[in-house]
Amino acid sequence: MQRHFDPMGERSGPSLIKRAVALALSKRSTLLCAVVGTVALPVYAEDARNASGSLLQEVVVTARRREESMQKVPVAVSAVSGDLIEQVHVPSTNQLAQFVPNVVLDNIEAGTPSGGAFSIRGVSYQDVEKTFDPTVLVMVDGIVRGSGTGQTMSLLDVKSVEVLRGPQGTLFGKNAVGGIINITRRDPTVNTVFGAVAAGAGNYGENDVNGYLNLGGSTAAVKLTAARLASAISTVMLLEASSSRTMEIG
Repeated sequence: MQRHFDPMGERSGPSLIKRAVALALSKRSTLLCAVVGTVALPVYAEDARNASGSLLQEVVVTARRREESMQKVPVAVSAVSGDLIEQVHVPSTNQLAQFVPNVVLDNIEAGTPSGGAFSIRGVSYQDVEKTFDPTVLVMVDGIVRGSGTGQTMSLLDVKSVEVLRGPQGTLFGKNAVGGIINITRRDPTVNTVFGAVAAGAGNYGENDVNGYLNLGGSTAAVKLTAARLASAISTVMLLEASSSRTMEIG
């Protein structure tokens, strides 16, 4: 008895229908598993996040002169807290470049005391002429420093530092082409007494000492800040006082 082989026999009739149905069921099962797995993953991640309790803290900035969440501010801004500055020991403003992208913070060594040659996004200013506006402004407690003199300053007793990259309007009292470095110092605190002292030494006879003392009563507080900057060329003594008072209404 001879058997004839039909090459189309296995591809036709009921066999083809059964294979098509099996393939469709297989794909449907795979798709269902994928959908279930995709829906379940965020639930597992949420459970793990709640169990660990390690949520990111909200960063509040004042890039538009009011307190806002950093994620909602439509401004290119980088924020450095005062606690971080103390932990990693950042002595002055020209050391902030390690925390902020697109920023170069250099010193002007001659011609002006504590002069800063600050650059943001390549826009820089390196001149000691005080009649020229610096491209990057430094603002301390809401007051803009109108020239490059004094831009390199101590960061002792600083609450926060915000670096706004890009051109800024007159929202802070003066416009800037490159950006603004907004420094906010801590206010005097009532009902407590505390202080800190920082000292440093360097080449050419440099030895600096600066510190502050907070004297707080029940309704008022005074903070005294002093600094001595000495080198082989000159010696500078600085003293500053700030105060605050609480009032009860009603």
